[in-house]
Amino acid sequence: MASLTLNCITIDRLEVCSVIILSTSTVSLLRKAINIQMGFATPAENLTLWQVNILSTESTPEKYDALSSLHEDNKLNLSLPLLTLFPLGAPEGVFHIAIRWQRLLSEYAFFRVPPPDIIVANQESPGTLPDSIRKFPLTPRKVHSWDTFVPSVLGMSLATTPMYARPVFYRRRVAWSKLELCWIFNNDIGSVEGLPPFPRISYANGLLCGVPDGVCLCTGIDGPYTELFPLAFKMPDAFRLPDGVSFHEAYHQQGSISHGPAGPLNQIYGYMKLNGHRYGMLSTYNQTWFLKITGEVDDELLVSTTIPYDSTEPTVRQCYWWLVRAALTDGKMDISHIRTARLVRTKEQTNRGFKRLRREVRCFWPPRYGIGQDATTRQRIGRMQWRWREDVEYEYINIPVFRNMKLFSIGEEGVRTHRATWKGMDVMVKRADVWNEPTGVQELETEEKAYHLLKRLQGRYIPRMQMTGTLNGMEMILVTEYMGNRLENDRLDASDRDKIRKALSAIHDKGILHGDIQPIRIVVNRDGEDSRFFFIDLGLSEFTRNRKVLEREAKELEEMLDHMPWPETMNH
Repeated sequence: MASLTLNCITIDRLEVCSVIILSTSTVSLLRKAINIQMGFATPAENLTLWQVNILSTESTPEKYDALSSLHEDNKLNLSLPLLTLFPLGAPEGVFHIAIRWQRLLSEYAFFRVPPPDIIVANQESPGTLPDSIRKFPLTPRKVHSWDTFVPSVLGMSLATTPMYARPVFYRRRVAWSKLELCWIFNNDIGSVEGLPPFPRISYANGLLCGVPDGVCLCTGIDGPYTELFPLAFKMPDAFRLPDGVSFHEAYHQQGSISHGPAGPLNQIYGYMKLNGHRYGMLSTYNQTWFLKITGEVDDELLVSTTIPYDSTEPTVRQCYWWLVRAALTDGKMDISHIRTARLVRTKEQTNRGFKRLRREVRCFWPPRYGIGQDATTRQRIGRMQWRWREDVEYEYINIPVFRNMKLFSIGEEGVRTHRATWKGMDVMVKRADVWNEPTGVQELETEEKAYHLLKRLQGRYIPRMQMTGTLNGMEMILVTEYMGNRLENDRLDASDRDKIRKALSAIHDKGILHGDIQPIRIVVNRDGEDSRFFFIDLGLSEFTRNRKVLEREAKELEEMLDHMPWPETMNH
């Protein structure tokens, strides 16, 4: 196997040494060989290797394209085999490798580096935010300008001793979606490697309410993480404040509580308030705002001035790091006193104060493709419209406290199902974020309607629904009694199969199409010789009187039962 003779030159010290390694060696091995040959005291991984130059010889009159294409500012990949740089085999001659010590920066210099610009692609024209039929946002009583934020950030004590490598920003600068925007922000700002206490941005399922776009986590080297504050992102072309306009001014000028500047601010405020976080961040990457909840009863919100991505006094990274320190110092808020609206349907909050909504247990399924409607069905749908009452106050309840909450599953539309204890009962809790999981919210609303129509079947063929509603416009929840384990490869005798058929037939008699027949949508409760079966997950259900459609689903159930094992076959 060919060996390589590498002529290594240090840029700072102008020292030279020759290193001979195999052509299949990795750059990591090359670093170690250089370190040993030159007797450096610094760890080998702190050496930065730059462009490799090939001396022209008779056998190699020109530079290899694989080498000459390396830009002088691009570092070599640590795990890159040298053989990949020489696809035709290692040429004869001497090669030059420029070595530079890894230049360390102080905290002050580290935070002074602003991130580069991004390109926003595939953007739609700005429009209104999706308005859930269950919207009742939790709004701050007052919104003020956080005038002391920037002076506090600039006055933050920063170490002057060189400790950290120069920030490395995300190379891909094109954001096609909000998810990519979150990735860029996380790599540029949110993850400050090597800076204790190791903050990072992550997706968290452990929050009491909602699923924000990101959560700043504080972790030790080996210890558990602590949630510091939530983060909400909006695409730059969809939301932007004009220069010279503060957020609190735009908020007070906005007439709606769900659109314009008010919508995103109420969203992040809800995440902060309902989860006990005193601090939060709202960003479009081009513009970023930092928030703090204040007031005697934690009902006022401070919003910082707009921090552009290219700001240097201070930088966004510096502001973010200050917020991390502040959140660690101040801790979380007490949320035991927070009350929330239950079973609310409204368009906008009015000046007459909060209203109580009383409704009849009636619901409406819009006609879907393939579901026919006869005259009787249309008359029934007409009678099933929601009834509205807006002449009394809204009902308020305390935020439900679920104990022993364990994540059971996450659906395709983001609906999270937990098993928990509530009021001494074993329950299943389904949750979907109103802002970030609208399709999941739609599924839960459909399931709620189905439970109301099938009220007389609850506890017999479907679980009992214990509670449903929206927590201040932030999160739709649906709580049902835990009835048993999911039916997967259970042994089913003839009696069991008849009970399952009877359960689906009872649902069909009420004009409800389940819409997703499979074993995991059925749970079984076995008590000795007695077995009871319940259909669950009604989020795809539909209202129909078309017997052909209902019979088709009954045939799907028969096909599923044909594949379920009998007691005799389970022993083979």
